[in-house]
Amino acid sequence: VFNAANEAAVEAYLAGQIPFGGIYRAVAGALQRVPGRACPDLEAVLDLDREARAAAQEQMAKQGVTA
Repeated sequence: VFNAANEAAVEAYLAGQIPFGGIYRAVAGALQRVPGRACPDLEAVLDLDREARAAAQEQMAKQGVTA
């Protein structure tokens, strides 16, 4: 969850869409919304990755990011 959210937030930062401090807020928001869980197979890992990235995007949208 942390890695996926961090990748999404860093991508937005590098694109100039959020300030550096926005990375922390996006990742923290995703960690609060998406509980970590055991992933028995690759499909479960990819589902959790998508969920974490979506949560980070939603958190960034609250910060005024539309990408």
